[in-house]
Amino acid sequence: MMCLSWILVAVIVVIPSSPAASEVENDIRIISYNIWNGFEWGKHEQRHAAFIDWMKAQDADVAALQELCGYDMKKLQADAAQWGHPHVAILKTEGYPVGLTSKEPITTKERLLDGLWHGMLHAETSGIDFFVVHLSPADAEIRLKEARIITECVAAAEVVDFLILGDFNAHSPADADLDRERQSLLERYRCSDEGHEQHQNLLLGEFDVSV
Repeated sequence: MMCLSWILVAVIVVIPSSPAASEVENDIRIISYNIWNGFEWGKHEQRHAAFIDWMKAQDADVAALQELCGYDMKKLQADAAQWGHPHVAILKTEGYPVGLTSKEPITTKERLLDGLWHGMLHAETSGIDFFVVHLSPADAEIRLKEARIITECVAAAEVVDFLILGDFNAHSPADADLDRERQSLLERYRCSDEGHEQHQNLLLGEFDVSV
């Protein structure tokens, strides 16, 4: 993104999939990962192979993926099968799709594109409703609008056990102490915003923590 450098982040979450009172250990391991331009639209074979090996080692039950550029159902199925996930869902096959892979069957409930920068995939697997999102990389106000649309969709779905995950392209208030030490990164964001009046990534000149 212009004068910004991209940093990929994988988020691994382990949550109980049954009541705490249960004597049977039944946790579910979930990964959210942005694969960055679909491994350069399939051209970066080394990074692709390294990711497959890493996913095998994680042994996650569910994986939410962003930037599946150049992917379709068949290609995602081929990748997911290598890390033990026979079930997949993908939002779309153009642009920057998001997707979901799982050890258990997936029921796709909604593919939402209107009003969202990259879209939202709503699917259920392992007894949990997943809302996989990828918010605007360029504008804090647009991200806030997207967040409102997504929360309205979740409320309308009337789901009980759910998880919203993906690439929010924003900072977390929990990282405020770390962000205070990242003045050089903040200046790079400001540099980018100054050159693009139409979109402002920062919120009032500071890191966006609104979503």
